[in-house]
Amino acid sequence: MLYFPLQFNEKNLMPERTGAIVINNDGNVGLSPNALKNPNMRAIKIPEEPEIELPSIKDLDPLLAHQLEFTLSSYGDILPAEQLDHLRTFSERYVTSRHLRGAELETPELQTAREQKRAFHGEENHFFMVTCIDGRNIPTIMFTFIPRSEGGFIRTQAGDLAAFKQQFNSDEVRLDKNSDFYTRLKEILTKYPGESIYYGLDSHVGCAARGGMADAGGSTAQDGGLYEDVARKKKIAAELQRIGEELKSAGEPVATIIPDLFSFDPHKGTIIMGLKRYINDVDPEVGFSEEIREQLAQDGKIIDTWILLNDPIIVAELELHAPHRADFRSDYSGSVARNWQALTDLYNEGNGAVYRILKEKLHAIYDADGTLEEVLDHKAKLLMKNLVTRWSIGRNEPEWEFDTHQERVIAITERAYGPFIGNIDHFLVSSFEGDAEVLDNIQTANGLIRRFRRDRSIPDSSSDVLLIDNQAVIKDLIPNATPQEVETEWIKLQSVSCSIFSHIDWDNSAIQHYEPQHLRQIWYTALERARNEGFSIDSVAANKVFNGIWEVFNRMRAMLGHSAFSDHLKRGKTVVLNSIMDQNGRPRIIVPLIPHTNGSHPTLVQS
Repeated sequence: MLYFPLQFNEKNLMPERTGAIVINNDGNVGLSPNALKNPNMRAIKIPEEPEIELPSIKDLDPLLAHQLEFTLSSYGDILPAEQLDHLRTFSERYVTSRHLRGAELETPELQTAREQKRAFHGEENHFFMVTCIDGRNIPTIMFTFIPRSEGGFIRTQAGDLAAFKQQFNSDEVRLDKNSDFYTRLKEILTKYPGESIYYGLDSHVGCAARGGMADAGGSTAQDGGLYEDVARKKKIAAELQRIGEELKSAGEPVATIIPDLFSFDPHKGTIIMGLKRYINDVDPEVGFSEEIREQLAQDGKIIDTWILLNDPIIVAELELHAPHRADFRSDYSGSVARNWQALTDLYNEGNGAVYRILKEKLHAIYDADGTLEEVLDHKAKLLMKNLVTRWSIGRNEPEWEFDTHQERVIAITERAYGPFIGNIDHFLVSSFEGDAEVLDNIQTANGLIRRFRRDRSIPDSSSDVLLIDNQAVIKDLIPNATPQEVETEWIKLQSVSCSIFSHIDWDNSAIQHYEPQHLRQIWYTALERARNEGFSIDSVAANKVFNGIWEVFNRMRAMLGHSAFSDHLKRGKTVVLNSIMDQNGRPRIIVPLIPHTNGSHPTLVQS
């Protein structure tokens, strides 16, 4: 017999769905052309950008808005009215910005960009990377990353991976084969047998996390931990190659993995390539200081795209082929599409002037190492992506709009496509890592946001509730279904009342022993209620959503069991939205896992 510490004392009422979201004749989901013109639509004013008004989530997606209000209303008994009002306004703006971004990722222009990216890199080449949770290290503003295309990225503290363990009897690291990262790495390698995986490892300039680690370890280097980070990533690169060769030797059909180190400079929006070659030539007491980096670049020993942005030939080519200005916040898909058209034109099937200049510089640096031509091709393309992206945002002007921390939210997810409209940026904590690493990364991000508040570098005050978005992404909700069919199924799933989850008594010790079958019984109860009300729910889709619910539940349980979070969560100092996202990173369901209610929740009456 299964025991559930639940109390039932109310029935959740759901509003009817009205729509500013439409599915066009070509199957693309987007905003209704009249949505932003409707005088009856409520608007959310963004204080940081007063000229921008967003449609309210209550008009865009009434079902999602109701779920959000259901969760937030539970804090009325423990938060002062002013704090609760701020939480409501901020959360609604946040959810709206993510909803709008997700709704535009199926546009034809983005699909064209995906095809251009495949042609640019080559059908058998795939780019993945690891970078920092730092909200300035956004793959879109680094390389015009295209959502839902081949390749991907992970965001971790200092762009490091705890699964790579330093050996005690050697200077090497070894990848823990019981780790989540090893499992996912093997999945990627076996997905592309006989092809090439270029795995980028970012040692970004000015990393607060790595600098703190270096200080704690007694380092006296003057580069904020950059030297130590490059040294660490060099070891990780060697281990990635060793793992790839090991799998091949065992007869497994896998891709060839080619690690690639670079350093993103979030103060300039540019990248540096080649530092690892000088680990043994630089005084560790000095490290890769700015002066050392400038000297190496002037000597042609490394490549710094900031310097290339002042090369007259490169500038002339960029002016010719990338005359547009990118605005990834308010015109995401258009900016991505124009950048990829510019990259296609500049590359010109390998005959473009910028590409040839980059290859010449790379040959001068790497020929002594015997680096393969195809690897140099990839490096040149990575440099080109950064050149075009940086140029499209800020030309070669010294000011860089993303040079300061603006993070106000923590998002735990495997994908997010910022920067977002409304300037509500987040620290992205990758859900790919194990619970311990995820909690450690959340704790770091939490401390940084609270410090930014004290320093007044972001508009939120120290007393405002800190928002965490705990996400699970549902890919391919219904295999082989049309966009219309998928959208219809999401609407039905949103109509399932998840209020039953708000009755979980988090103080009951049985929660710590919940297995998937226990939570599935609760989900089945909610589904049965929906079916009794006439909703026909696809069983495959319902099971995928349950897997997402289990993911966010399990992570929420881990946070409540952690001394750094439990008190803040129960007192409402930190509020967690447990979000089920579609494959475009658009929030679809907010599951009311509410830790402070002890199994009860006030009745929410629809006005």
